[in-house]
Amino acid sequence: MISALRSFNESMRRYEAAAARRDEAMRELGAALERQDEALQALLAFVPVTQAEMVRVDSRIDRIEGT
Repeated sequence: MISALRSFNESMRRYEAAAARRDEAMRELGAALERQDEALQALLAFVPVTQAEMVRVDSRIDRIEGT
């Protein structure tokens, strides 16, 4: 009986250690997803700037071509 309880306690310690590692991995994943979202938002902020620049360049090309 004592051996079984020791084995159970060891199993519980391993389970708790694995759960702690899983929780840490989930926190790291959450932080990584947050950084990814911030990077995506920063990239999306350039879309209107890029579109405006394309319109400006297209207009300039039209003026150069005389159309």
